[in-house]
Amino acid sequence: MSQPRLYLLIVVALTLAIPVLGVNT
Repeated sequence: MSQPRLYLLIVVALTLAIPVLGVNT
């Protein structure tokens, strides 16, 4: 948990991946 930015980056990546997957399907 010493890298909160990494966790935030993962959350942002997943958030951006949701609409992308929706378009692909």
